[in-house]
Amino acid sequence: TASGKRILCDWYNSTLRDDQGRVIGVASLVQDVTEVKRLEDELRQSQKMEAIGRLASGVAHDFSSLLTAISGFTSLARRTLSPNHPAVRSLDRVDDAARQAVGVTKSLLTFSRAGGSAAKGPVDLPAAVEDAVRILRRTLPANIELRTHTSAPNLFINGDTTQIQQVVFNLAINAR
Repeated sequence: TASGKRILCDWYNSTLRDDQGRVIGVASLVQDVTEVKRLEDELRQSQKMEAIGRLASGVAHDFSSLLTAISGFTSLARRTLSPNHPAVRSLDRVDDAARQAVGVTKSLLTFSRAGGSAAKGPVDLPAAVEDAVRILRRTLPANIELRTHTSAPNLFINGDTTQIQQVVFNLAINAR
């Protein structure tokens, strides 16, 4: 533009001819389509996010079915063992991981719902962080040290435990 601002334009030209068919000029029409292109890009991005949401929802439902089977078979295996059997501790870890995966699945379902929100309620923040750290300690390499410092043992907030734990996971993974 005259002010130096860059815009996107559609440009149309028509040849002007006299009665004998000789070219005597050109008529041009220029239309600013900057805003139209921006809105089209936003629409495409919105459609992509909608498709990702549908995919996430389908994955979450399938994953939820698998977690139900894992939890059920873990429970059956635990019933066949005595309480002091060495495998019981491993089954407890499988249960912990399955519970955490259920939380991740709920997060996927929350994400996939347009305008959806997580189930919020009272959350013991230090306990939620410690649960996340306990899972992280088993999954991160041994050369990574995790330390937590909580100033209040019973600090309750209004939130979603899964989302809080996801934040802790993301921080740890990014720090790694």
